[in-house]
Amino acid sequence: MERIGGEDVLRAAKRAVDLAIFPSTEDLESELGADPLRRLVQVARREGFLRDAAGDKKWQLGRRGKHVPWSFQLATPNQQLGGPPAVRNLGIHSVTETGFIFFSLGSAGGATGQPGEEVFASMVLLLGSYPFQQQWRGEGIVRRGIFGFRPLIQKMRWGSPAPPFSLACAMQRCQELAQLQPASGERVALTDQEAVVGTRAEDTRDGPSTAYIFIPYRMEVLIGHPPAPGGTRRCEWRRSRGSRGWEGPRALLPFSRPLEVCELNGREAQKVTLVVMGSHTAGKSTVRKRLAQRLRWQSDEELGTSLRGEEEEQNRYRETWDDEIHAAEVARDKERSSCRVVETWHLGNFVWALARHPEQQAKLLARAKEALRHEQETRVVLLVLLKIDAATMVRRRASFQTSALRFEDEESDARELSKATGEKLETILGEFEGPVLKVDNNQDGETALSDTVDAIVDFVTFFVSC
Repeated sequence: MERIGGEDVLRAAKRAVDLAIFPSTEDLESELGADPLRRLVQVARREGFLRDAAGDKKWQLGRRGKHVPWSFQLATPNQQLGGPPAVRNLGIHSVTETGFIFFSLGSAGGATGQPGEEVFASMVLLLGSYPFQQQWRGEGIVRRGIFGFRPLIQKMRWGSPAPPFSLACAMQRCQELAQLQPASGERVALTDQEAVVGTRAEDTRDGPSTAYIFIPYRMEVLIGHPPAPGGTRRCEWRRSRGSRGWEGPRALLPFSRPLEVCELNGREAQKVTLVVMGSHTAGKSTVRKRLAQRLRWQSDEELGTSLRGEEEEQNRYRETWDDEIHAAEVARDKERSSCRVVETWHLGNFVWALARHPEQQAKLLARAKEALRHEQETRVVLLVLLKIDAATMVRRRASFQTSALRFEDEESDARELSKATGEKLETILGEFEGPVLKVDNNQDGETALSDTVDAIVDFVTFFVSC
């Protein structure tokens, strides 16, 4: 065994101490990881705050466990000019790559704002036990969502449920009592019975089940306390506005410069490609036009519709048809410089081409994925699948003006086309690494259309900030 002299022992001990108290960036990355939200979720899962990862939605890094109290403190500007920050202890619904989703009555702490508007905020969250406790801090913005909770009336939007019914009832009662406040602004004195008896009205966008997301652009963690091995360590991550990629972690001295407001305001807005897909008569064109109008984004129709000639209308496709569609789609991608809503696009074109040329599946899928990857390098790509069943396809073909696609047997052809396009798309999207929204669009009428568009706008609001 090689012997180490006294001086070498001291040097080795000093290196160990330096590594514990002043780790390098490389050491921190291997220990903490490059994404603070993922690291925070890992710690929370170890501490028992989260449910089994197998039950999480694809857009969730972690979801709070059932009946488990997990909360964080959020500070927002006071509604009164010059007043101290408004601090609230808020229950966490889930953590995503974007930030922390939670519910609140009327406003996020002391902040106000309309759906989609942003309010500057900071947060703190404690995990673990002394002396190995971790203190997580974040600075960024709060954005308000527009979820609705209508039990037995409509499905939950994109998988994010409203608060528990008992909590929603309590918040509804608070809202009722707030209307009874005297003009002087004094609080209302109530008996126990008066405080708990209230009506349960249907939620609205401004009602008690309002959802918010805190989007941090700077995160730091303070690990341990002086009695703990290695003492106290403090590390920081940062990311640009509109980006999910983090820079860091890096070790900090006891004090650090907070995230400046100008850093949040001065960033260029994200560019987004929002793709609306679905089978024949799924409502793609109608939803795409309404979304483009609502978001004020560019609207790109399905190229198979705009380029279709007389032969294609008769279901006779020339050999080069699918290659021409792909080349035109790629060319249009390169021309677009702003946010847009596009119908069918590469993955949608793929399933139609596959129905005509199943022997070319490998080639067709490879080039569709390559086009998708290329788009993701410069844009945020959000995929929306409008789901309908074969019966809806038959009903809409009989009731509404649809494309010139010809069926020999309505019910049989509808079943086959639904399987070849809608079900095939759903299978492919199960492998997609990115935000995906699947919406049941079997209902007709203006109310159903508005609900579908609202759900997609919710989805966009929580994943991008343009």
